[in-house]
Amino acid sequence: MIAKTIRQVGHEKDMQDIETLRSFTANIKRKDGIRKFLIPITSIAAVFALVFSLNIYHNNRIMNNMFVTYYTPLEYDQELASRGSESISPGIISAMDAYHKKLYKDALQKFNVMQSVDRNFLIYKAICFIETERLPEAINLLEQLVNDGEGTEYWQQANWYLAISYLGNHQRDKAIKLFNTIIKSNTIYNEEANKMIQKFK
Repeated sequence: MIAKTIRQVGHEKDMQDIETLRSFTANIKRKDGIRKFLIPITSIAAVFALVFSLNIYHNNRIMNNMFVTYYTPLEYDQELASRGSESISPGIISAMDAYHKKLYKDALQKFNVMQSVDRNFLIYKAICFIETERLPEAINLLEQLVNDGEGTEYWQQANWYLAISYLGNHQRDKAIKLFNTIIKSNTIYNEEANKMIQKFK
């Protein structure tokens, strides 16, 4: 009877060990199956990520090249002061003198210490931001000038420099939309805007 009990306990233990081994093997097979499934998925995802990254890099390189090729700072309109209804402040004269000498960092510092800047001169402050590689600030200021409407002195220039700044800041969709607006508005930048749109095709 004792021998029978021992055999029975031994048999149950063997069965438990076998079950544990089966479970362990099944688990390994399941993990292998998942691994075999995940490897191709991960590889495909990695390829897509690489293609996406290369596409972004390629688009950014194109936009950088376009920015460098088509951007030139706005020439100072020396008749602007005579067209103004009020006398020009000494601060504006000093800032524009620095701008005319292409000392954009100095000009920007002079603009920044003024409590207010005549709106006709804000386009030049925006150019100073571009020249000192502060594109987000240039964009913010140019958007304000564009929103002032067509009746303002430098509306056409503000649109052009805003579109160019979008390029430099890698905002492709906004740049394309604005270039199309420039073309439809038939501004002085119509031909350049057309060239830009062609480069995106």
